[in-house]
Amino acid sequence: MGLLAVKISESKWSEWIAKSQSFNTLFIINKEKQVLASNDNKNIPDRLDIPFLEQYPDTPSGFTRGEFQGEDVYFFYKKSEFTNWTYYISIVPKSVIHKDSRWIGWLTLMICCGLIIIMVALSFTGAMKIHNPIRKISSLIEKKKPGSWTYDELEYIGSALKNMKQQIISQGIHLNKYYVFQLLSSGMLRNEIQEKILDHHQQLQFQEQYTLIAIQIDTLTNSRFKESDRELLIFILMNILEEVIPSSMRLSSVVMNQSLICILGLKNQDANLNKGTILIQAQNTLEKIRDYTKLSVSAGVSTTFTDLIDAPLALKEAMNALKYRVRFGNQSLLFIEDVEPSSNRNPIDYPEYLSIQLTDAIKLNEPVKADDALHRFIQLLFQNNPLSLTDYQMILIRLLNDIVRLYQPDNENANLILDGQSLPRELMELQTADEIESWFKHRVIIPSLRLIEEKNERQHQRISEQMLSLIQNETEPTLESISTKLNYSPGYLGLIFRKEQGVPFSEYVKYDRINKAKEMLIQSDLAINEISIQLNYKNTQNFIRSFKKETGLTPGQYRTMRKLKDHEDPS
Repeated sequence: MGLLAVKISESKWSEWIAKSQSFNTLFIINKEKQVLASNDNKNIPDRLDIPFLEQYPDTPSGFTRGEFQGEDVYFFYKKSEFTNWTYYISIVPKSVIHKDSRWIGWLTLMICCGLIIIMVALSFTGAMKIHNPIRKISSLIEKKKPGSWTYDELEYIGSALKNMKQQIISQGIHLNKYYVFQLLSSGMLRNEIQEKILDHHQQLQFQEQYTLIAIQIDTLTNSRFKESDRELLIFILMNILEEVIPSSMRLSSVVMNQSLICILGLKNQDANLNKGTILIQAQNTLEKIRDYTKLSVSAGVSTTFTDLIDAPLALKEAMNALKYRVRFGNQSLLFIEDVEPSSNRNPIDYPEYLSIQLTDAIKLNEPVKADDALHRFIQLLFQNNPLSLTDYQMILIRLLNDIVRLYQPDNENANLILDGQSLPRELMELQTADEIESWFKHRVIIPSLRLIEEKNERQHQRISEQMLSLIQNETEPTLESISTKLNYSPGYLGLIFRKEQGVPFSEYVKYDRINKAKEMLIQSDLAINEISIQLNYKNTQNFIRSFKKETGLTPGQYRTMRKLKDHEDPS
């Protein structure tokens, strides 16, 4: 076995390495870091120091970053497995390594940017196609576009639709009330009732019968409300009624002539069952109103009817029932068949409810209401009743008697109206409805208004004088004691006294007692406690306190002051 040794020159090594087509510089070095060969024949250093090889001499291969001939480079090395002292070093400039990666990076960036631009363009185009219908809807419903960049058109459309729905519901409620008001005030044809009333109140489509309830405020006296609050109170009553009576049982409630009107649907044909249902609903409503408002209210109920075309007549019946509060008092629930039996009323032959309205207007000195009631009376009489001439004359004479009856006890007043002429004879000579209406207005109603007003003024003055006399003669006058003697209600006497004297009754009585006390202090030597007893004060302290409140002095001070004044000025 022999050993073959080959000697290769350094130039030969370099020649072989130079033949390799590589973009990097190759070196072969020994363990002393001396360069044995290189592919760069021009710039071959004698020695190549790589710190990494000195730090990790046992590492078979690897790379590190450093500087070679003033340029940043990467050193790639591999240790010879055969000699274990020879290193193959490849030096690659940093720029060469990054050249391709930089180009790829820029290419990738441009591709990504292009894709982003394309996606943005496609997204914008698609969004505009989707948004155009929304924007058109928004532009149709919006009045003024909000200035915020956070403006959400979908949210705005949703809000607008919600508001629109609420408006439709609200307008639907008002429309239903308008139709019911029209039904009651001027009447409707059957096809109009079906279209405008029943189609909007389908819960009452198949009711067997109906009835009408009219609710009125009796009085606002002794309540916390004023007369100017009456209309507002009627709407409060409406809200309470609509809460108490289910909507499935009624039409929309309406307000007419300061009255709350409601038509109820009844499922039964039995009169007793229907009356029980009406009674429960009406009583519950009145009790709820009284509990909530503390007002005195009454209700009138019409007879039952099977066709809504009869609703105007039912309204007249309910309003007539309310007029019987004169007999039954306030806070009443009045059924027309109970207070006014059908055998005693003939609303077609003689419109008594209009006659009552007319006489009420005359008594209350309301000429406009009187003219309106007279016009409706004449119009109803001549347009709707095919009566004979005798029947017409009898009805007109009855109307005349109803008016004359207002002042019949005063013969002097009656003569003034008659003026030496026979009113029935004058009436019988009239030929047309217009002549009759004009004659009633100028010959009967206007003089009646004037005379009744004068009569009331005289009566009020007489009552006021009687009250003054009683105040002077009674030791402790009160409205209740005086009302018992004069046979008038205390409230009525209080109103008359305040109207005639200009001060409330209690204030006048108080002033009168103080004046009597002054006279007794000046004209007598009675002790203070004796004067208080004679004037019916509860005790002397109450008398002194009331006297000082009105005069600013105690009774003793007042007596002393007057005596000094009389002494200084005896004349």
